[in-house]
Amino acid sequence: MAPVVFNSSQVFREAEVLKSTITATRKDDFSVGGELWSSCQSLRDLYKSILLSDLSYALEKKVEQEL
Repeated sequence: MAPVVFNSSQVFREAEVLKSTITATRKDDFSVGGELWSSCQSLRDLYKSILLSDLSYALEKKVEQEL
């Protein structure tokens, strides 16, 4: 089985798409367990994975500030 390669730029692009979706969503739907809450948690997980796997890329893209 081939090793899994982590692609920071791909994950960052996914995070940016998710961030724009969250930004465009109405904020009154921010209940725990709701769709917006779930999206925010997913965004946090994407940022965390970038920080833990490729620190130099994360610092370059200022992921720690978004987190």
